[in-house]
Amino acid sequence: MVVLLLLTACATTAESPPSARADGKLTIATPYAIDDLDPITSGYWGVEFGYVELLMRASENGVPTPWVLSELAAVDGRTWRLKVNEGVTFVNGKPFDAKALAATLTWSAENQPGFSRSANFASAEVTGPLEVTLKTSEPTPTMPNLLADESNVLVMDVEAYKQHVASKKGAEALLNAGLYTGPYKVTSLDVKGAELAPVASYWQGRPALDGLSIRFVAEATSRMQAVQAGEADLALYMPVSAARTLRGRTDAYFLKGEPTGLVFGLISRVASPLMRDEAVRRAIYLATDYRAIAEEVLQGHVGHAKAVFPPGYPYTIETQTTDLNRAASELEAAGWTAGEDGIRQRTAAAW
Repeated sequence: MVVLLLLTACATTAESPPSARADGKLTIATPYAIDDLDPITSGYWGVEFGYVELLMRASENGVPTPWVLSELAAVDGRTWRLKVNEGVTFVNGKPFDAKALAATLTWSAENQPGFSRSANFASAEVTGPLEVTLKTSEPTPTMPNLLADESNVLVMDVEAYKQHVASKKGAEALLNAGLYTGPYKVTSLDVKGAELAPVASYWQGRPALDGLSIRFVAEATSRMQAVQAGEADLALYMPVSAARTLRGRTDAYFLKGEPTGLVFGLISRVASPLMRDEAVRRAIYLATDYRAIAEEVLQGHVGHAKAVFPPGYPYTIETQTTDLNRAASELEAAGWTAGEDGIRQRTAAAW
């Protein structure tokens, strides 16, 4: 069960400063620093800033579409056919073909436990110059969604990464490894920020920007002031309080993004002894005031969550309701008895 909140809030200039327009560059202030370009520790940030790509792309209607893949098709319940677009190359010039795709899928299954479990990965076999057959141990109808999630499979040069690991060189060596296929490449990275340049040989043509600067600014007010002063074009992950601060101003605006998947939420840790009890989990979900989260805590800047997925997705089912009486009934039926102080306990025998 997930409480859908906000994908991205940002402040942006009403009219981009001359420096941003004249040289074709964009400057973004973000609170989250990128430590390195390692696909395991920091690779997921690359999709957000354009130097990493995915096999599939998330969409606003919840149905992923091909990205670096040209086709993803279910052959049967446990078999998927994947085809790569022609002409895709890594920044280092090596082709991203069927062999590289099979290596990427296999490496991801071995090094990203979440992907291995959720995809029921069994094998990835080259079945054509640009085609791979993916086998799963169980039917996995969510495969398109899994391949559109930056925490699962990044399009990367596995061979080059393994060589980097074997060399035992520092993280800075990855700057020149050209591991990814994105439209931009990171040319410098330190504790203050990163500089990115367009990849001239990018497989989809020359990127639109002439450059991208990312500044790591932890404090929200400082990010907002950077936009107002023309030192940044976008400030990401702004708190909803910024909307009130910017109301009526013309030097910056508060914008909200549409979610393209699960965002922030409340998820039960069923390994915990208390949360193993289904009745407790049901009671917590029923006792959660979803309206108050949206309208009071987040000041009406997000929608009232009624389902795990955003409204409008073809597979969205409204399951989130607030009902304190039902929550109490769930606990009573499971043997959780309220004492005079209102705190519920369960006898050892009931466990």
